Amino acid sequence: EARRRAQLFSAQVDRLTNRSNTRGRLLYSTVPEVNLTPFGRAQSTSNRALLELLTDSFNDELRFQVDDNGRSRGFVNTSQLLRNLVDTVIDDGEFSGVTNVTSAVCNVPDLRDLRDCTPDTLVTGGTFASHLWAGDINFGSVGHGFIASEAVDLTNELPF
Repeated sequence: EARRRAQLFSAQVDRLTNRSNTRGRLLYSTVPEVNLTPFGRAQSTSNRALLELLTDSFNDELRFQVDDNGRSRGFVNTSQLLRNLVDTVIDDGEFSGVTNVTSAVCNVPDLRDLRDCTPDTLVTGGTFASHLWAGDINFGSVGHGFIASEAVDLTNELPF
């Protein structure tokens, strides 16, 4: 099912940009590894492995299906970007001010609306800059910032 959904997504990339490069321009991205989120880390070992398999299946199929032509399509490897960030912080204890990649900074049960995460609702000792995750599955500002920086760099490099 994950592969099929990646095929559907890649068909939309083709539809929006078409293969002859006469339509729109877009950036597309892999999905982050759900097993690395606070939600994923709270799962059993077998469920974490399943989450990783589903994410990898989607991302691998997406990368196989979409022809990254360097003109009308730009690819942001969000999954690898965040994997590298998580590994660096776990190995070295910090990266660009990020010190926590395993838990959420917002102390809001079942956070669904990021506007509910305010300076008054942060975990003790947590800051928006110190944590990768705002909630169990939501990026915090740091996560969004890393992805946005990669997207801006790519946009500046491509002949859009």
